[in-house]
Amino acid sequence: MATAINTAALTGSSLDVKSIVSQLMQVERRPIEALQSRLDSSGVRITALGNLQSKFSALQDAVEFLQTPDNFKSFSTSSSNSGVLGAAAGSDAVPGLYEVNVLTLASASRYALIQPGTQSQAGTYEIGLSIDGQARSFSFSASSLTDLQSQIEANSDLRGRVSLALIDSQRGFLQGLETGAAKAVTLKVNAVTQTADVEAGDARLTVGGLDVQNAENRFEVLGLDLNLLDTGTSRVTVRRERVDASVAIDNLVSAYNQMLAEYKLQTASSVESDARGVLNSDSTLSGMVQQINQLLRGPFSGAGGSSQGLADLGLEFSRNGQLVRMSASTVSATQLSDRLADGLVLGPSSSQNLASFVEQALSFGGALSERVEAEKSIQRDLLDKQSLLEEKMLEIERRYTSQYAALDALLFRLKTTSTALESALDALTASMKND
Repeated sequence: MATAINTAALTGSSLDVKSIVSQLMQVERRPIEALQSRLDSSGVRITALGNLQSKFSALQDAVEFLQTPDNFKSFSTSSSNSGVLGAAAGSDAVPGLYEVNVLTLASASRYALIQPGTQSQAGTYEIGLSIDGQARSFSFSASSLTDLQSQIEANSDLRGRVSLALIDSQRGFLQGLETGAAKAVTLKVNAVTQTADVEAGDARLTVGGLDVQNAENRFEVLGLDLNLLDTGTSRVTVRRERVDASVAIDNLVSAYNQMLAEYKLQTASSVESDARGVLNSDSTLSGMVQQINQLLRGPFSGAGGSSQGLADLGLEFSRNGQLVRMSASTVSATQLSDRLADGLVLGPSSSQNLASFVEQALSFGGALSERVEAEKSIQRDLLDKQSLLEEKMLEIERRYTSQYAALDALLFRLKTTSTALESALDALTASMKND
């Protein structure tokens, strides 16, 4: 590990070793300063690339929202007999009038259990049911209904499937908690098969004369979510509502223009270094923006064919390259909503479109992702070189300190010798004069 060098103890009387070494090290450290400058520039480029990644990602989100038909589909439903069923429409519903006749409701098994008088209802109870398609049975020896209830509640396999509800200590109902014929619960008391007060059964209904059944009282049919409440007939009306697409279009315009502004800022060309973008002449970025512009210019694909373009969204490019609303668009709000609800892809095909292009570029191994990784690799190499140079600087500083400390000591000895010789000569001269 690198350690600081103490030069104070090595300083002689003639030379300022610390000052000399410091000035020499300023010259030696110039390569490290150059590396630090390159590291700083690399960090700025990585930050700029991160900002662009964020803008490209926002553009991808805006495009994906536009290309998702369900975002522009909305339906209203009404039931002529809300006491029979409630209805809601999914995104795949088809507008129309549907005659629904609820024949039976789904039900769960139920058995009445009575403990007569004060007599103990001691005995064995065998409960049978299907769990995950496998027939299972559970036997209990209980001294009372309360005891049986406790044992059922403690059984993890029956929990959520069977319960015993007590009206009082002598009366209660053993019932299945899951509806449908396949979820029927059987009961034997002291080996005698009991008759259910309510048999487990499926719900059945007809829609337009077609018979449908389900284990639950909730159906998903023809894009409708039906919640059955009672037997009977109800007419369900499904109407398509228009969804305002203007917000989604504005989001696309904003996301594209913000991306373009960031791109121009980071790649600006200028003879002035302060005005030049840190990603100037970056071919990866220029290629991405060119491809995005090409895809936006169309043609688009979708249910209406491949003739759609920006004009069909009421958009156009301005002279400075920004996306703007057309001043005299012939596309009505209803037409725009219908086109997006039918499915519109901003590109020639579902596999070649703006959203998929940006997603691929941002994903691991994609063009922009690789560009960021390449810059990070450069930074790692520079850090490794800087670390090696720092170690080298410590060795050079030690050597300079040792050399100039030795020189200082030598000069000190020479000065001492010179003083001694001068004294001796003075004494000799004085002696000769006396003689």
